[in-house]
Amino acid sequence: MSYADRIVPALEELADLLTTAGVPAATDRARLQLPGAWVTSSSIGEVTLAGSATLRASVFLVAPAAGDWEPVRVLSGLLAKALTVIDPDEDPATDALIDTSVILNVRSNPLPAFRLAVDLPLEE
Repeated sequence: MSYADRIVPALEELADLLTTAGVPAATDRARLQLPGAWVTSSSIGEVTLAGSATLRASVFLVAPAAGDWEPVRVLSGLLAKALTVIDPDEDPATDALIDTSVILNVRSNPLPAFRLAVDLPLEE
């Protein structure tokens, strides 16, 4: 199996890990249950001669839009659970959390979200 064939399984494994930790996660943003995590790829690092590479995944913790403070409470709870099973490649206390928003489908409004970057090894 080439490294390219490992991308989807690696993302699905990460989503399963998050779901097991109590953060409903999906690789298909249209199927995401809120609150939950959308797992997607950001980039692929350099491929070695041995056929290994690193996949940078983005984990978007997403909350329903419900006032000013409720999303923060929900996102904080998701973050606490997510950090029990993943180790972000950035410090969550500083630059790993990006206060952002995510559009889950073409008809939805942007929803409050935090983003975590996670590097996943891809090996043949």
